[in-house]
Amino acid sequence: MQVDKVTIQDIGILDNQESKGLASHLDFCKTNGGRLQWIHFLTNPLETLASIEAREEAIQIMLKHKDFLDQMKISNGTCLVIDQFYSTAYKTIPKHISFPGAYWYRFWNKTDYALISYSVQHLVSFIKSLHQFIEPV
Repeated sequence: MQVDKVTIQDIGILDNQESKGLASHLDFCKTNGGRLQWIHFLTNPLETLASIEAREEAIQIMLKHKDFLDQMKISNGTCLVIDQFYSTAYKTIPKHISFPGAYWYRFWNKTDYALISYSVQHLVSFIKSLHQFIEPV
């Protein structure tokens, strides 16, 4: 199924100058990427019954765990830090890690070391939060 921009505006999915749309009223996203995906879901209708039912089931799971998801330590800042980590060119990190090697890397590459350390802390927090979400109760 295809829906044009005018139809999306007419049925009130997205915000316009006069009022907030359905997307804003149901937006529980914590990150920019999540918000973009949410808008994509609403503006690109699914074509098969199976895909609609799968999406419905996923949304039901998210709503069931909304309180937990609100408390997760995953934020837009966390996602931005992780993304920046993977797109930054660092000085070469030694392949064989040792205490003296780590010390000298930290000493000679203070900025890289600080950014890597900060990024890894966010990545660990992100993984812990995801693990808590998928961990069976």
